[in-house]
Amino acid sequence: MDTLSIVRRKLPDCAVESEVLGIEAPEEYDDPSASAIEDFRAIDEASHFILVYPEPSASSALVELGYALARDKPSLVIAHSIEELPSIVKSWCEQTDGIEFLKYGPAEETAAGLIAFLS
Repeated sequence: MDTLSIVRRKLPDCAVESEVLGIEAPEEYDDPSASAIEDFRAIDEASHFILVYPEPSASSALVELGYALARDKPSLVIAHSIEELPSIVKSWCEQTDGIEFLKYGPAEETAAGLIAFLS
C-alpha cells in the first residue's frame, strides 16, 4: 500500500484498479466466476497489467496475467525473486516481449520501478 501511495502521488493521473483495494476481510471477495468476468473487463480497459506476487501460490491472478499477455497488455510481475515465480511465468519474463520482472523491495524502490514501467 505504501508503494501504491507513492505511485499515486507521483503519477496523479494514473488510474489504478486492484481487487485488494477496499477489501478488509476474505468474505468480502466476489464469487470467483463473477470476479473473473469483472477482472477480464478491467484488463481489457487497462493500458498496462501489473501482477504483485508476494509469495508462491496458485492464484487466479496468474490466469489474469495470461489473459493480459494474450490481449497484448504491457505487463509487469513484481515478486521477491524471479525464482519464486511459476516456471512458465519465469520463462515469459526472461524470454517474452511485453512482460518485465521487478524485484520487490522497499516502497520507494518498488515505486520507482513501477513509475519507470508506466512511463
